[in-house]
Amino acid sequence: MVFPLEAYRTLETQLGKEIADKYIAAFELGFEQLEKRVDAGMTERKLQVRDELLREVATKAELQQVKAELRTEIQVVKADVERVNIKLNFLIVLVILILTVMNPAAAKIIEHWLKL
Repeated sequence: MVFPLEAYRTLETQLGKEIADKYIAAFELGFEQLEKRVDAGMTERKLQVRDELLREVATKAELQQVKAELRTEIQVVKADVERVNIKLNFLIVLVILILTVMNPAAAKIIEHWLKL
């Protein structure tokens, strides 16, 4: 750290050059040590944050497992949809047949075909 020139001149005026130089050297040493501590603390905190993030992030293996589970679940859902689709088609055909048979005109045509 560079000590401000105005502050140095004030110290020099009040205490004299020799004593001001000693004070400035002591301040600079103190600031350097403080900067080193801050840097070390920041590095340590960065490592802690990185470790916390790594614990929270899913690994590729975990993602592959979830992907496989989702594919299995999708296949189950597709099979269910296919069964429901078949049932729905059967019900539609059944309703059409019932409506056709219950129609009086259709009943006369069927009666005529069967010669009842």
